[in-house]
Amino acid sequence: MALVHDCAGARASACAQFEYVAWPWALAFGGAMALLVQVPDIRSLVGISLIGALTPFVYGSVALVSMIAAGRVPSASHSIIQRGSSFGTAMNMCQVSASYGVFGIGLFQAIEDALKQRSLVPAELLTRPWLLRLAVRTSGVAAFTFVATLIPFFNQVAGLNGGLAVLPMCFIAPILMYQVYHADSLPLWRALLHWALVATFGCLACVATVGSVTLVIQNASSYHLFA
Repeated sequence: MALVHDCAGARASACAQFEYVAWPWALAFGGAMALLVQVPDIRSLVGISLIGALTPFVYGSVALVSMIAAGRVPSASHSIIQRGSSFGTAMNMCQVSASYGVFGIGLFQAIEDALKQRSLVPAELLTRPWLLRLAVRTSGVAAFTFVATLIPFFNQVAGLNGGLAVLPMCFIAPILMYQVYHADSLPLWRALLHWALVATFGCLACVATVGSVTLVIQNASSYHLFA
């Protein structure tokens, strides 16, 4: 699959016959994550996290430079924005890999600890921790990847997860925990700022959730497996 195709420059006519298929990207991402999650713990993901943090600046800069270089495109159709972009997908894969590693490794470590505590792990695996990681984490990534390629509205599911889980866990919960921990020494202005941020992220979570559910309902008739 080429990273660059003719669907560029807001020329919607060039995109008319272009069918964006998501499942090859899901398989590629799953293969990369099967390797990434084999690291012992999340402390080994410093480099990947840095890449994930820099990725938005990369494709943001590419978009800005492209607009400056190309200028205003006559009779441009903005319907292209609704289509998949190979470059955008590649950049999103780099960005999401950081969060996938952090949340995925935490989940897999919890599963591995539970298996050890219940004596469900063969003795051979206990003496070779990397084998246990390989078995649990590879099978887990394979299962998640299969679901991602199977569900025809996975993008909307991801948006729903962002609204229901990622925003509350990554943006709202840390602020509230800090607020509780420093309740006695927190200045009034900072407490008000925290509540303003909580309200803002809460609104974004609601909008993302409602938007994802709405898209699922609107597009339900066109869904098919392995889209």
